[in-house]
Amino acid sequence: MYIKKSLQRCSRLTTGAVLFEIAGEYRQGLQDLSSLLKSKLPGKLSTGSSKSEGIQLSRSDNSVCCLIANTAEDCKDVIPQIEEAIRGVVDTKYAKEVDFGEVQSEFAALANTAVETVVRGFTFRLSKILAPMTKMPWDKWESVGDQSMYVNQINSMLSQYIPPVSSMLTDAYHLFFCNQLAKACIPMYEEHIFKCRRVNTLGAQQLALDSHAIKSIFLAIPRLRSEEKKVSARRTRAFTRIVDREMGRVVAIVKTLAAPTDILIATFKTLMPKANDADASETMTKILYLKGLNKKEQQALVDSYNAGVEVK
Repeated sequence: MYIKKSLQRCSRLTTGAVLFEIAGEYRQGLQDLSSLLKSKLPGKLSTGSSKSEGIQLSRSDNSVCCLIANTAEDCKDVIPQIEEAIRGVVDTKYAKEVDFGEVQSEFAALANTAVETVVRGFTFRLSKILAPMTKMPWDKWESVGDQSMYVNQINSMLSQYIPPVSSMLTDAYHLFFCNQLAKACIPMYEEHIFKCRRVNTLGAQQLALDSHAIKSIFLAIPRLRSEEKKVSARRTRAFTRIVDREMGRVVAIVKTLAAPTDILIATFKTLMPKANDADASETMTKILYLKGLNKKEQQALVDSYNAGVEVK
């Protein structure tokens, strides 16, 4: 709004080189705003850390991230109007040189980064819940019952922290948040399954039950929003596909883990037919380790899988 009013005042005095230079100052001001907002993001990356690494965020930190995302989105959306307004009043020879595309991209990237920062806060909380899960006695599991306590803890954490975030974000970035959350958290669950020492058949069956429960919990994430901001099932199709794909892989892994050794390869091929060769061999090796097979037995089965021939 300030830029538009300033432009109106300045264009009454000049529409030539001076106005074009003033347009450059507007662009610089927007770039400075983008840098300022970015500096306010909580959870700065330390040297050597990755963007996928979880960070500890408070509710207040989540709110700050959402406000930055919303502000960046507003700036991104208004920049084309500013460009058009400047081109409409500046002399023709300068009009084509008015370009705010770079700063618009900066705001788009900032909005994404702000939402991804919130997601990193969720992965931090999830890692704290999943760490004890890896130390459970899965190799001595005696019966399959209700879903495990860690599943209830995941549900409680998501139900507690997601609604305020989802209600603050615009529809577009709410869906982006849901998608990024599923892409970050579900593979983390798979990673923690492979961090378990050993898993017997009943333990694998319990993990399969837990995995189905976790899938249901994640599918409900877009609905954890205030009633007036609910989104339709049609708009969450991409999110549903992500959860189906990522959790489908997890379920395939634990079901293969539960299979008898003599049909393990056939089970794996049936449940994960689209896995690429390198990824499939690595996953197979991890499953065989969890199953407690020695290195010789593992290698024989992996070689058999790679050759496309089932061990008799």
